Amino acid sequence: MENKIEIEVLYESKDFWRSNFARYFDFGNIFYLFFSFFVFGFFITIFFLGKQIELPDFVNVILFAFQFTLLFGFVMSCFSLKNEQRNNVGKCEYIFSAENVKVVTGSFFTEMDWRWFYRARETRRYFFLYNRSNQTYLLPTRFFDCEQLNDFRNLLRSKLANEAYMRKTTEKLKFK
Repeated sequence: MENKIEIEVLYESKDFWRSNFARYFDFGNIFYLFFSFFVFGFFITIFFLGKQIELPDFVNVILFAFQFTLLFGFVMSCFSLKNEQRNNVGKCEYIFSAENVKVVTGSFFTEMDWRWFYRARETRRYFFLYNRSNQTYLLPTRFFDCEQLNDFRNLLRSKLANEAYMRKTTEKLKFK
């Protein structure tokens, strides 16, 4: 492995959408949000209908909670996309070394120790790096060359061990 892996990423709109959907439509977030909307709706129903709650009222509360959960995730994704575009974080440089991870954009610089990350996941098009402040770093695989890709996978495996979920693939990588 090289001493450092430097990746310059130019995020596109689809990358921002994917990142925001991964954040707001995570199973844990969806479950707690749905549960919150359900409890709120249930108490509002009790407040207005009193003790006369019937099965159709209960089903309506579940349906409205589900709709509000999906609507909330979509609206928050839209707001996050606008915020990211306004803050001009489309161009980003990542520098990975054995000691730390550096992230440089036009508006900020951060340096994090590997202990700050608790999980990594690879999909066909992206790497997701999850840190302890509930942020997800999205790295499109199209910005890695073959050698960097293998080095990065090995680095993730060495730093995150069992929490690095890498793809098992025998297909040839397609870079666009």
